[in-house]
Amino acid sequence: MSKSSKKVLLGILASSLSMVLFSSALPSASAASSETNKYIAMAKKLGATEAKLIKRYSDVTGNNYTNDATLYRAVEKLMPDVNNFITKLEASTPSNTKLRNLHRIWIKGWNKQAEGMLLVLAALDAQDYAIMAKANAALASGRSILSQYSAGFVKL
Repeated sequence: MSKSSKKVLLGILASSLSMVLFSSALPSASAASSETNKYIAMAKKLGATEAKLIKRYSDVTGNNYTNDATLYRAVEKLMPDVNNFITKLEASTPSNTKLRNLHRIWIKGWNKQAEGMLLVLAALDAQDYAIMAKANAALASGRSILSQYSAGFVKL
């Protein structure tokens, strides 16, 4: 795989980092309901975990890419933590419809990111550009979904 095609992966996933940086745009505690406050606190805690996952991925992609074997090992090691993160996201079910719908977007975005990462592994394993294109598409879709979540979150 070319280095430039792998750099695309960094841009796609790392863009979701902006979602983690939402804390500066959080609504004031007095303006938010109790459930919203609880959700914000939970999201901040999970956001810290999310930032670590994104950093680990970005450490081996884009300008940090060195070779296929290193990328493969790093993503392979990352996947259990991504799946655990998704499990934690899925464990939270806000009773408020607005929060629940917003939270589902976050889950959907990370499921799409996980799909993309699995496709990265498959593409590297097979040395197949077509699979890498599918991986890039899944990661782009996940980034877009996570951007929707971020936009909704800052409106809380």
